[in-house]
Amino acid sequence: MCPAAAQLIVWESIIWRLYPPSRSYYVRKLFASLGRILFALSIVGFFINIGLWVFGELFMTGTKGFELQTLALLNMILLSFVLLREPNQKSK
Repeated sequence: MCPAAAQLIVWESIIWRLYPPSRSYYVRKLFASLGRILFALSIVGFFINIGLWVFGELFMTGTKGFELQTLALLNMILLSFVLLREPNQKSK
């Protein structure tokens, strides 16, 4: 085994000891509700980015419109990873 792989295994074991999985009912419930809130905000953000992209196309000219459209598209790509998650994820 190479030294880098051994060091990675050591760091992973340290991290998992520092942050053990929580088995508390209230913590799991909190994270589930925060996940639902994040999903709802991601949907809203996705549609806001569609509006920004259309606004940049119709009302802005030159590089400002191009930059707004590019940022809106990149934002939509990043938000799509949240929106394409598996709906029934089971935690360990």
